[in-house]
Amino acid sequence: MTEDGKSSPEFLDILYSYANEEDEEIRVPQNKRPSCSRCSRPITVCLCPYLPEKPVAIETNVYILQHPLEVKTFI
Repeated sequence: MTEDGKSSPEFLDILYSYANEEDEEIRVPQNKRPSCSRCSRPITVCLCPYLPEKPVAIETNVYILQHPLEVKTFI
C-alpha cells in the first residue's frame, strides 16, 4: 500500500496472478507410498497380514467407566 492508503497497481497485479494460478503446483507426489487395498494404510504400518481373512464373531460387552467430574471430557 502507498502512504495515502491506496493499493499499488503492482501489488494488485501480484495478488491477482497469485489468486488465478493453476493447480500445477498442487500435485500428488508421483512416488506415493504403496498402500494396502484392504485398510488403505501404508504397507509399512498395515496389520492386515496378521489378521484373519474373515472377521471373528465375538460376543462381548464393553463398559466404559467415567468419573463424574470428567463428564465434559469426550472419550
